[in-house]
Amino acid sequence: MINAAIAFLLSALLVGNIIDTLLIAIGVYFIFIISAKSQLVPNLIFYGLLFFIYILNAHVNFLYERKEIDEDKKNKILYFSKILFAISIVILIYGFIDYVIYQKQEYGSKFQWDKFILGTSKCAHVEYY
Repeated sequence: MINAAIAFLLSALLVGNIIDTLLIAIGVYFIFIISAKSQLVPNLIFYGLLFFIYILNAHVNFLYERKEIDEDKKNKILYFSKILFAISIVILIYGFIDYVIYQKQEYGSKFQWDKFILGTSKCAHVEYY
């Protein structure tokens, strides 16, 4: 589902400058990696806020195109959505730090950043026969 959302976002951005699109793709991938290394509750809040921001912006554009709101009201709502996005980034960072602390407590001195970020091919808690 996340891959489909990323593909949709990137296909929508391909009409612009290739460098801008590449930088946005790198940013989206970085956010994906960080969100994959987060506890459930902060992740749900993060993606819930992103979904709310998307709905809010789509509805504001819908109303603005039909001239039901003026430019000033649109700018105020967009400013509010930027604040919500900043809050969602803070929640994402909190979730990542919380998960790092959790993993460091679980693995102790065996904790390795490269395995934490990139993962391993085998699950540490499963016995293979």
